[in-house]
Amino acid sequence: MRTSCYLRGRQGLLPPLLLAVLCFALLATGCAKRTRTATARVVQGHHEQPIGQSVRDAIAVVGRAGEHGCYIACEEEARIPPVSQLISFGKRKPAVRVVFNGQPSPWFEQIVWMGFPFNNERFFFVARMGNKEFLYEGLRRIGAYDGVTLAFAVSKDGKMFAYAVRRGNQWFIVRNGQETPVSGGAITDLVLSPDGSQIAYALEQAGKQTIIANGKPVGSYQQVTLYFIGNDGKRLVYEAKQGGKRFLVADGKQSPPYTLIRWLSLADDGRVQAYVAQAGGKQFVVWHGRRSPPYDEVGIPSLSRDGKQVAYPARIGNRWTIVVNGQKRGRYDQVESVQVGEDGNVVAAVVQDGGQWFVMVNGRREGPYDSVNPTLGSNHMAGPFGGLVSQLAVGAGSRRVGYAAEVGGKWFVVVDGKRSAPYDHAYPPVFSHDGAHVAFLAVRGNRGLIVLDGREGPQYDYISSGPVFRKDGYLEYLAVRGETLYRVTVPVK
Repeated sequence: MRTSCYLRGRQGLLPPLLLAVLCFALLATGCAKRTRTATARVVQGHHEQPIGQSVRDAIAVVGRAGEHGCYIACEEEARIPPVSQLISFGKRKPAVRVVFNGQPSPWFEQIVWMGFPFNNERFFFVARMGNKEFLYEGLRRIGAYDGVTLAFAVSKDGKMFAYAVRRGNQWFIVRNGQETPVSGGAITDLVLSPDGSQIAYALEQAGKQTIIANGKPVGSYQQVTLYFIGNDGKRLVYEAKQGGKRFLVADGKQSPPYTLIRWLSLADDGRVQAYVAQAGGKQFVVWHGRRSPPYDEVGIPSLSRDGKQVAYPARIGNRWTIVVNGQKRGRYDQVESVQVGEDGNVVAAVVQDGGQWFVMVNGRREGPYDSVNPTLGSNHMAGPFGGLVSQLAVGAGSRRVGYAAEVGGKWFVVVDGKRSAPYDHAYPPVFSHDGAHVAFLAVRGNRGLIVLDGREGPQYDYISSGPVFRKDGYLEYLAVRGETLYRVTVPVK
């Protein structure tokens, strides 16, 4: 095909050199590679809906509630346009952009940050072009600023959110699109009440951080982390550092000073249920204001939904124990992943003893196994894997316990003490909201598949995210076959 191009300026035809450069730029763009478009279909009862192409280097995510299946990629410009290179005298750097579910954003000089600040349900990114930073939700541009603080807050229903930005030297809090100017320093942290009506934030100036709640200063410290503000604005929970010591403040009451505070657990109304602290070289759990006996090391506490049951691993010398409501249970070489069921009727833990791994369920030992900790080894399918894998799964409101284990190089999933078929690799299961159904990711050879209630689904090059049980009675996951990403849903009967 022959293309003719006539470009005229005020002085007639454009100079031949410039015309040649423009024509070269058009030719240099090339032709897009044609790919065969995949179509929706049902395979072994699994409904495949294609949602993207060429996603091998992307991040694919299913929302925790199974409401959003999406993928995100940060794509760099393959070739700098010759005209741009010429105009910049060779200094022009490749641009980058975000691709969200196959649709690209504009090009930017830098992607500063991207992620899901609100429990994997809403995707945001911050990009820089020149001296401006741009905040996007998905591919919708929210605003252009001189600076964006990566401090986001959201109401419990997810309908109201807030963040901090800067124009010149002026800082603003933006709540549902409404900007409120703030004076007194740079905003470093903020939190919304569950109903979104109250806000607290921290301002930094001259090496001090000041908390502002209900529009009034609460206190100034070296460092502040905000956790909660109540709907009436009266309950405020935060952690502060002053003079090399850390303390927790809740409802105006300050804890004793500690050298370390971590793994804070709050009730829905903001009451402090438990946290781990350190003082005098020893660690302990503070549970409903009561301090446990000290240990050499304490792991992550797990609590029942009402906060009345707590369990955690603790080390005494070179041996570990499981502490349940203050009582020590057993002694092991290692204790990992202690879990308490939501109703408090199940306490499960992964332990190692004598070089072998076991799972303890309410004091009953299951095993032995060679491993109970899935790792991304040579038998793992090729491609990215979204999300972190927990070792143990406890069914919501039930006594069901599930985990993945390995014996002799083969992996299987154990649910209620019963083993699944063996696979080259398997990951801990997930339970439906009523605890009646179970699903897990398995690998056979270098192909991934989802097993639902013992029935294997179709195989893919890899499973990128999921599985997740949705509240509407479907199981969802994201999978890749060839260059196509599929959103796969399965009706759960």
